[in-house]
Amino acid sequence: MISLGKNITIRESIETAKEIQVEVNKEFKPPIFIEFEKVMCPLILKDKKKYAALYWTNWEKPSKINVMGLESKRRDACKLLQNTQNDVFKKIFIMDQSDKTTDEERWDNAVTVVQDAVKKLYNNDFDIGELIITKGYSKPKEQYKTKQVHIELARRMAKRNPSTAPRVGDRIPYVIVERGGKKVQTCDTTEDPIYAMNKKLPISVNYYVKKQLRNPLMRIFKPYILTSKKYKKMIDGSTPEIRDKQADEIAEKLLFGHEVTKHRRHEISESHGIGKYFKAETKCLACGEDSNDAICRICSKDENQVKKTIDKTNEEFQNTDENRKRCWNKCYECQEQDIESAHRCFARDCNNFFPRRKADNTHQKSEKKHNRLVIWERKRKRKRNDDDEVLSNRNYTTNNINGVINHDDDRKCSKKNSYSPNRRKR
Repeated sequence: MISLGKNITIRESIETAKEIQVEVNKEFKPPIFIEFEKVMCPLILKDKKKYAALYWTNWEKPSKINVMGLESKRRDACKLLQNTQNDVFKKIFIMDQSDKTTDEERWDNAVTVVQDAVKKLYNNDFDIGELIITKGYSKPKEQYKTKQVHIELARRMAKRNPSTAPRVGDRIPYVIVERGGKKVQTCDTTEDPIYAMNKKLPISVNYYVKKQLRNPLMRIFKPYILTSKKYKKMIDGSTPEIRDKQADEIAEKLLFGHEVTKHRRHEISESHGIGKYFKAETKCLACGEDSNDAICRICSKDENQVKKTIDKTNEEFQNTDENRKRCWNKCYECQEQDIESAHRCFARDCNNFFPRRKADNTHQKSEKKHNRLVIWERKRKRKRNDDDEVLSNRNYTTNNINGVINHDDDRKCSKKNSYSPNRRKR
């Protein structure tokens, strides 16, 4: 790797590299020679064989974004970190040279990508497949001297079901879940992804933010903060160590500050912890208040509110049904339209496995809401029909009573005014 300085174009750097190639090959005896490979500009260099750069083989347009040795290329990092890191590089390194955005705008777009990923975690809008970490099971359990997170999980899985427990040579996938207590070790918080999904165990969001996302992403933004004019006034340290600390504080506040993490949605497991001692109450679909019916009495009086909730639940039910069908169609295509083998498929490495499970769970939730609303509509129609029948019966009885009374009065009047020949004279 040769650095040619800043004030040089891509075309000039490629031409000088080819000149260097010709001059150096004169010193070597055949068959030894060097050959021009690429120009990397811009470049984010973390360490030896750990970098990310825009890859140029031709001065007209870049070939690709080249990443080497970073977390997006490692198997022990979760997919959420890999995807966010790749998206950040796509925002920083622009392939389209006709795009005239400035460097500050590119870095600001990269900051929004990280903030969206953190908000996604805190709002529980993630797919559990994005949080899976895998580690190799290379030797028997007895040969591990210290506690390893994946080995402790393998022991727990062997106690539950020895037939499905991982064996030596396998890679063990796991997620980090929340456990009660302050002195809980990390090896006790690992769990099988399918078990965590079925038991609805809450994911430890703080672990993924602090241990997975924080350090790798701050390493990317730290050099930009140290050299940017935007943050020059905030960094006024006298020594490089103080400047590094100030840059770390700015990066942490920018990416993982209170404005990003203030909106958080907590989920409580129904089968573990304190959640198993409580029972969730049914709520009104319109206002969210506690109600046994799908729509409470107050909201049912407003016809516009009722119509909005019906349209919203029907739309949600249709969207989840379409998403579920889309996921299952991928499995049917993979298994050549064999429905039984598609339902028996447990290939966790497949990109469609966990999204399919999530689509099934979301569809079940929306189906419950839809069924509650259908039952409420039937009760409402039945009540209206009963009220109409009662009103019609009341009108019928009052009319009959009035008719009888009038008939008796007419008969009495006719008796008084009628003339009979057999009537006695006084």
